Amino acid sequence: MNNLRPAVQRLLKLMWQRLDAIFLIIISGAFVIWSIFGSPPEDYQAPLIISLLGLLAFSQLRSRSQIVNIMNAWHRSRTDIFSTSFPKEYDIAKVAISHSYFYAGESMARTMPTMRQHIIRVLESGGSARILLPNPNNDRLMDSIAKARGSDSKGDSIKRLIEGSIAQAQDCSSPDNKIQIRTTDIMPHIGINGLDIDQRSGRIMIQMYEFMSNRSERAPIFILDTTDQLWYKHFKEQIERLWESGKPFHGSAAQEHPRVI
Repeated sequence: MNNLRPAVQRLLKLMWQRLDAIFLIIISGAFVIWSIFGSPPEDYQAPLIISLLGLLAFSQLRSRSQIVNIMNAWHRSRTDIFSTSFPKEYDIAKVAISHSYFYAGESMARTMPTMRQHIIRVLESGGSARILLPNPNNDRLMDSIAKARGSDSKGDSIKRLIEGSIAQAQDCSSPDNKIQIRTTDIMPHIGINGLDIDQRSGRIMIQMYEFMSNRSERAPIFILDTTDQLWYKHFKEQIERLWESGKPFHGSAAQEHPRVI
């Protein structure tokens, strides 16, 4: 008997949670039966209809309350978007990209090999690709980036990584559609990948450049889509401000900028 008690309690709890639905089913069933075998007495029709309407209203209120609870729980777990690695949604967005691409960050040394084929595809289909990188001839900036990484990297190695990314980016250009490259003397604090940002399917991935991190991947990393209305708009506007602050780059690194020591 004691073994049945938990099962009975669970059943009663479930019935209480679905009480409005149970009554609606019973009353609806009664109306169906009466419609087959004859109408209910007139004295019962009005109370039954009023009861049914009352149950519908009560059910709506309960449903709204449940939705509010779900929404509150969803907001509390919203920080789950933060990750210590690149989200799978980013890999899906890379494959689906078709209109535009934007990158701003430290060196693009790891991003370029995985994005190269997609950038070429976007350019060949008439889309646009914009890349903003630190000025590789600004020695102070290179040293600051290396120091902020908190690793054994030196300014010269950062410079070589950036120059390598620029060279690979230039190779992505098609005869009729060239990649746009700009450089900046501003220290980057976040990495931004913008994929089809003017489309409804757009994605913006942000990587915060954690100062002197001992992680294998600096974090947090998160991705936004157009349903994240306020913050998607926020970072989309930041993309445009960053781009406007850069200097157009056309030739080799040595040709474009005088060396800053």
